[in-house]
Amino acid sequence: MCVILSANQSNIDDASLQDKECILASLNIKSMQFDDSIGVLQATSQGFTLPGIDRSSPENSPVHGGLVRQASITTGANVPIITELAPLVKAAGKVLPVISFSQDTSSGINIHIITELVNDSNVQFLDQDDDDDPDTELYLTQPFACGTAFAVSVLDSLMSATYFNDNILTLIRTLVTGGATPELEGLLAEENALRGGYSTPQTLANRDRCRVAQLALYDGPFADLGDGGCYGDLFCKALKTYNMLCFGIYRLRDAHLNTQSHTSQCTKR
Repeated sequence: MCVILSANQSNIDDASLQDKECILASLNIKSMQFDDSIGVLQATSQGFTLPGIDRSSPENSPVHGGLVRQASITTGANVPIITELAPLVKAAGKVLPVISFSQDTSSGINIHIITELVNDSNVQFLDQDDDDDPDTELYLTQPFACGTAFAVSVLDSLMSATYFNDNILTLIRTLVTGGATPELEGLLAEENALRGGYSTPQTLANRDRCRVAQLALYDGPFADLGDGGCYGDLFCKALKTYNMLCFGIYRLRDAHLNTQSHTSQCTKR
């Protein structure tokens, strides 16, 4: 998780430039490439031996030419690849094939990023593939709905709503912490472990209360709406049939876009 906080430069006249540093930092992290692999030479030094190569023989040692290092690096939209090649080796009358190791890379677009914004209208610059109207309200934009953008005005709205209805704070705490109360956090801070008790009618009645849960749509009572269903039908069915209030739909990342061949992966959830 990466959290980018705003510098909050109030002396800038242009509102579009107030979040310049935060937006540029977020876009730079998304465009970064991270290498995550162990090459053949490093793996050999850690005890990994290629098939058919005798490490006790000096001529087959990786340092003495047993391996041919061939670097193939391309720029642009392609991902840099470093390849380690082993020559054909005859062992017990068999010719072993060439073994190549490609370096795996991960993109910064897979990193969970939350960016704080001072000006709500600057949310349009966070996603290059965002097709929202610049005049769209903050809570209707894709970055805010996906949880990648957070504006200072949201805290002001929460403070105002909490002043008129103190249950708003309880609802937010339940959504964020899963229902943990300050009393429970104080007990856990004193290293008091949670111990189970006896199930009595009184304790079972206390458990029959509202709670927040995440349910799967492809199986269970809502399986008929998991593929091609409408959110309105899901909301009405959950409320009328099961007395459940649906807050929203958590959309997973598209699995078919999690490949290196796609330069612009979908980060919407």
